This record gives sequence, structure tokens and C-alpha cells, in this order.
Amino acid sequence: MLPQQASNKKYFLLAAVSAAMSIIFSVMSAPFIRVLAATKSKIFWLVGVVFVSSLFFLKMNLVAIYVGAIWMTLGLYSELEKRGITWKKSGALSVLAGVAFGAISFLAITKWSVDHELFKQVIDPLMVSLKQVLPDENFETKAVMMFMPGLLASALISALAVSLVFEAQIFQAFQIKRERLASGLKWLEFRLPDTFIWVSLFSFLFSVVETPFHFLQVIAINLAVVSIISFFFQGISVFEFAMRIFRVGRLTKLLLYLLIITWALPVITILGFADYWADFRRHMRKKVKVS
Repeated sequence: MLPQQASNKKYFLLAAVSAAMSIIFSVMSAPFIRVLAATKSKIFWLVGVVFVSSLFFLKMNLVAIYVGAIWMTLGLYSELEKRGITWKKSGALSVLAGVAFGAISFLAITKWSVDHELFKQVIDPLMVSLKQVLPDENFETKAVMMFMPGLLASALISALAVSLVFEAQIFQAFQIKRERLASGLKWLEFRLPDTFIWVSLFSFLFSVVETPFHFLQVIAINLAVVSIISFFFQGISVFEFAMRIFRVGRLTKLLLYLLIITWALPVITILGFADYWADFRRHMRKKVKVS
């Protein structure tokens, strides 16, 4: 087999795995999609268009919207990254593009009719969760839908973060050369910009304070949801940095991550929030140098 044919076969295999994983394992498909987007842009967009269109054709609308939003987010992030755009701008623009894709697709299918099946698929599980937390409250379908952009944005941020954390393993598994970009994000140095911190503080405030402007509280709650997931990943970055700098063993690290998943999610989120003022990684570097 010619080297070029072998190379193409490898990328088409990666495309197939990316498509399959996006349905079966949701967010964990992100590293595969990310590697495909970063290495073979034309194949990535071709597969994305055909795959998502096929899902819409098969009436798998909810899956198509979610997969399409992830594909849009990771694809646009890689395109902007290649053009030298900083990860902060690339991340924000790509997540916004993914949310826009999801919102436009949803509205085009449902035409904002609460009787549409897609509305029920999205809202019913959310209603059940809300009733468990606030059993005495009455929630209207359209009111709950106002907070879906924040939930979708959080899912896309999670996909983007997971793709950046695990992309190295996928590059290695498929034996693909990884191109280093100056604009690329160094995961262990991930730190939210100052502006984001203050926006999040105001969003938390207006989420709980009643104002005459209902739309302001809606925006604030959506931003608060996005802030929480963003601080969680900053906390994970700090945690992983500590594990590496203090050379924690693999088994111990695995047990600690299981503890985070099962119990300590709020603790890691608070850690990420506190890192803005405490700058834990700077102190850890100093401690290692002194010792």
C-alpha cells in the first residue's frame, strides 16, 4: 500500500471513530473529533456535514443538534487556532457558534411550538430534575427553555476541555504527528481571564437578586451556569498541575479522580474560583524550587 493511501485510510478511520463515538459516548468523542479537525480540515467538515445531515434525515433531531453543535465548536476552534487567534477568543467564538447552531436548528425544527416532540425530549428530563430539587415550584416549558443556552454552552465547554486534555493520547494512538501552535492552549496553564471572573461574579449576584428586568436574570443564570463549569475545569487544571509537580503515582491519581467524580465536584469548582486570587500554581512552583 502506498504511503499516501495508508495515511488517508488512517484519517478516514479516525473520522469513522469520531462519528461513532459522538453518538455512543457523547463528550468523550471530543478528542477524536478534535484531532481530525486539527489535522484534516476538509475531511472533518465533509464528514460533519454528511453525518449531521444523515441524523436529521433519520429524524434523530436531538442527537443531530447536539453532535452538530460539538462538531461546529471543535471545528471552528481548530480553524481559528491555525490562524493564530488566541485560545481565549477562539474558545469564546467557537462555543458561541456551537450554541448558535443548536438554537437555530432547534427553532427551525420546532418553530417554537411547545407541542413539538423535540420540545418534550429536551424539557421532560429537565422538568423531572427541577421537580426533585424544587418540588413546590411550578415551571413553565418556555420559561425553562430560556436557560437551555447556558446548559448547551456548558456541554460544549466540557467537550472542548475534554478534547484538549486527551488529544495527545489520540494523536499517539493513531500515530499522527502533532503540530505545535503558538496560539494553542497549554492545558496545565489554563486560567480564565480577569474579565470572565468579574462577569461571573455579577452573574451570580443577579441570579439571586430580583430586578424589574426579567431578561437580566435570565441572562445572569445562563452566565452563572457557564461560569460554574468553567471554574470546574480551571480547578481540574490546578489539581492536575499539583499531581504532576508533586509526582503523585498513577493509582493514587486515579483514586483521587474517582473521588472528584463521585463526591468532590463542588470542591474542585471552588478551587478553580479561588485560583484567581490565590494563584496556586505559582506557589507550588516556588515551593518546589525552595525544596
